[in-house]
Amino acid sequence: MLLTIFSIVFTFGLVIFFHELGHLIAAKRMGVRVEKFSLGFGPEWLGFTKGGTRYVVSLVPVGGYVKMARQDRSQLGPPLSPHHIGV
Repeated sequence: MLLTIFSIVFTFGLVIFFHELGHLIAAKRMGVRVEKFSLGFGPEWLGFTKGGTRYVVSLVPVGGYVKMARQDRSQLGPPLSPHHIGV
């Protein structure tokens, strides 16, 4: 029973890791600065900083997130119409 629970939590964690890794890679390839890559929520448990990005494992091991740098809305162009995106 305990092994089953551990296996489910571990597998769920792997899915979250690869999902968030996709966000991280996409943001970096698009030139967006990433402030934090976190597995879990809440207080930081483990972490390090590399290349201006803080990589952490947080205490609540459900979920994760990639915090990207905010852009000043005054620097944004007009919103794209459906015509511009091929719809």
